[in-house]
Amino acid sequence: MAGHDFEMEKARLISLALEFGFDERSAKRSLDRLISLYGDDGRDFITVEHCGDDFLVALAETMEDCEDWDDDLQVAESEACGALNNLLDKNALPNAKSNSSTKVGNCINIIDDSPKRKKQTNLMELDSSGDDENLDTWISRKKGNFSTLPSRQDQSSGVGSKSSVNEGSFSSISGQKEFFSKSIGGNGTLSFDELQALDDAELANVVIFGNRSFRLLQHQACKASLAKRDCFILMPTGGGKSLCYQLPATLKPGVTLVISPLLSLIQDQIVTLNLKFGIPATFLNSQQTASQTAAVLHELRQDTVSLKDNPSCKLLYVTPERVVGNQSFLEVLKCLHRKGQLAGFAVDEAHCDILKALRIPNALVLNTSFDRPNLKYEVVGKAKDSLKQLGQLLQDRFKNQCGIVYCLSKNECAEVSNFLNDKCKIKTVYYHAGLASKQRVTVQKKWFDGEVQIVCATIAFGMGIDKPDVRFVIHNTMSKSIESYYQESGRAGRDNCTAVCIALYQKKDFSRVVCMLRNGKDCKSRSFKTAMAQAQKMREYCELKLCKYKLSKGQRLRQMRRARK
Repeated sequence: MAGHDFEMEKARLISLALEFGFDERSAKRSLDRLISLYGDDGRDFITVEHCGDDFLVALAETMEDCEDWDDDLQVAESEACGALNNLLDKNALPNAKSNSSTKVGNCINIIDDSPKRKKQTNLMELDSSGDDENLDTWISRKKGNFSTLPSRQDQSSGVGSKSSVNEGSFSSISGQKEFFSKSIGGNGTLSFDELQALDDAELANVVIFGNRSFRLLQHQACKASLAKRDCFILMPTGGGKSLCYQLPATLKPGVTLVISPLLSLIQDQIVTLNLKFGIPATFLNSQQTASQTAAVLHELRQDTVSLKDNPSCKLLYVTPERVVGNQSFLEVLKCLHRKGQLAGFAVDEAHCDILKALRIPNALVLNTSFDRPNLKYEVVGKAKDSLKQLGQLLQDRFKNQCGIVYCLSKNECAEVSNFLNDKCKIKTVYYHAGLASKQRVTVQKKWFDGEVQIVCATIAFGMGIDKPDVRFVIHNTMSKSIESYYQESGRAGRDNCTAVCIALYQKKDFSRVVCMLRNGKDCKSRSFKTAMAQAQKMREYCELKLCKYKLSKGQRLRQMRRARK
């Protein structure tokens, strides 16, 4: 290669490094080492096309890696399992039979507004302790006169049957949290006529889950499941996929098996089902102790089919590994099926070729748009003092509003949270996989209950998060891919009200993403190169949005100048 060509390639490599957010001095030092490594005979290979990826990796490795990354999904999953085990060991879940003090009791306050004579207000307790009965029979438990719901023991007669509602109307569910009156909107009261018009799925949505209505396609999905029809559901983040199998599970006799690949998602759903909705749910995975696994399997292997000895859980969460090739577990499922206690299967986070893999070509396909018009996306260029900029942004636009600030590393989480608390007086907590399980549960509770406004978190936070009033999601550092950004930002605006998703961006942040990817993956592997390509697309998105914003701002300034003339 001619001398001037070699110099041109060196310039191209330096330019590549600068484009990826590295500083020029570090790039030149790394390039010198690369040239020395290749030697005089290898100079023909010093090109962007041939060694560009290796050059960026080598450059990332030379940088001082003082950050504690939270990108190891396996570690985060192990931590999630530990949190669940901790809860189960301490009998924190409401269906733990040995601890009556933690029982979650929800009450339905029946206000009689029917045309007939007035009667005294009565209460029906929804008891999820599992001492005498399971969730199949809660609807037939009575205290005095109250709205009577039909037995859910036999759903074969059809899904669309109307629920029988005698005198009274549904007012509220009150328990440890008065979530229903907030979710249902208005004055929190459904009239007698409104209740009378509900079918079984609609009534369960109101009574158990505290929703006044279904989101798009949820009702059709629930009815299909109750009719024992195979169903494929494709919904965006925040679309309400989980309800499509959780609600039918409460109405069908027996256990619904939920296959999910993410322990962190399983953790969030089990805690929510048990502690918020009083629905007994548990899990099985390889990281449980032998005694924990044995306890769950014992529940599933009950030999009698009497109501008292039915499995106490309505939903059993397992990882795919538990189902595939585990003969003893398959025998347990066969046993449940013989006794009529296997209600169905739900495969969560499935890939789009799942219809062929499960051999259900005639499944009902319910597909909604992934566009969420209530979410407004912005990219904001980072200022030199980015922490001060973030604090000002929160105070100016999101004062006293609930939100998430995503950070790239554990160090960044703590730093941002401490700054917002100390300097901006904004109530903030931080969350990452390095926290003990008890700490993570405490952080989640404070944020859910509104004790703090903001949680600063790594990607370890968010799976299964279903807090409806999240008004903003801010990425303090760019996400590692467009797909991750969509997933993380999708935690905003789940109440269908307007929410804002902001990415704070500067070029040098990309070098931090490269460091994180290099830290978590084999630099020579195909997965690393794929991750780098995905990160590059995220960078291009940020720069394109930022460029459009600057162009729009420039146009507005020119218009203002012309108007003054």
